Amino acid sequence: MQSATGYARPSVSVIIAAHNEAQNLPKLLSALQRQSYPKDLREFIVIDDRCNDGTPQLLNEWRHRLPMCCPRIDRVPDGINPKKFALAAGIRQARGEVIITTDADCIPPSTWVESLAGAFAKEVGAVVGVSPWHADEKLWSNIIAFESFATTIVSLAGIGHVRPFLAVGRNFAFRRELYQRVAGYSGDVRIFSGDDDLLLQKISRRSEYRVGAVFSPESQVPSRGAENLWAFIRQKRRHISAGRAYPRPQQIGYALYHFSNIFIWLCPLLLGFPGIALLLLKVGFDGLLFHQIIKRLQLATCRLSLAGFALLPWQLLFLLTHAIVGPLAFIGRIRWKS
Repeated sequence: MQSATGYARPSVSVIIAAHNEAQNLPKLLSALQRQSYPKDLREFIVIDDRCNDGTPQLLNEWRHRLPMCCPRIDRVPDGINPKKFALAAGIRQARGEVIITTDADCIPPSTWVESLAGAFAKEVGAVVGVSPWHADEKLWSNIIAFESFATTIVSLAGIGHVRPFLAVGRNFAFRRELYQRVAGYSGDVRIFSGDDDLLLQKISRRSEYRVGAVFSPESQVPSRGAENLWAFIRQKRRHISAGRAYPRPQQIGYALYHFSNIFIWLCPLLLGFPGIALLLLKVGFDGLLFHQIIKRLQLATCRLSLAGFALLPWQLLFLLTHAIVGPLAFIGRIRWKS
């Protein structure tokens, strides 16, 4: 059986690390049950990561409807990222040629696995997908939806310039033999983020394979964003902390990018009217870019009626989180989910 690329379809293992996700898992498991990829070429592995909220019982009930492996983790070594520890345990049990990861609070479309697996041409070692945060009628959800759009733009730009460095674990796939070749998450397990982008960087640097991307609506995996500002700040600090292990050139590039953004916002105070004009030009260009991205990728999770009102608040939120939360991500201890 061949994929759209003309190559034989790979066998796949879908890996989900679940820590007290009994509330979210039924929707995810229903979505996995509807996957169109051939049943003889897929397997599902849901890791019970120290759950005490009814998740083990729920998984046991679901195994009658959806064949899956559910290894249990009772203890995580001190100082080790629990999610990476859980994912690594699941990958050790995987038999598929391709590993696909997502999160327990996601609801992938029925064509998701088929879209990612179909992108694995002979020369492709990893595939990065799009995972927008869902926006509803609330302004806050539309504001933070722009954060996922910004991540998408940066991620696809890196892949397009053959310098992949950013991915989201909610929609990520890679060859299992490559994972083993680069020693998986080893060396990064004490960094409490980066199960996606740090692994992507390893694969890109240490193999002859190229990194591909899929962004059709059939491959997108929507997810809920942070419910409030405090949750968003905690999440951003955790995500940015992966930058501690980034190569120096990428750290410098990110620093220059954020310093230039801060400078543009200070221009009205420093330069007067020319500074105001420069800031308006920047905001207008960003708005045009986001509008094109939303249309190009058909990001249906964004309410365009509210997007215009959400852009400027997001710009301010982006500025403050990266100017204040960003430096804090490089100091102190980062905590995973409680």
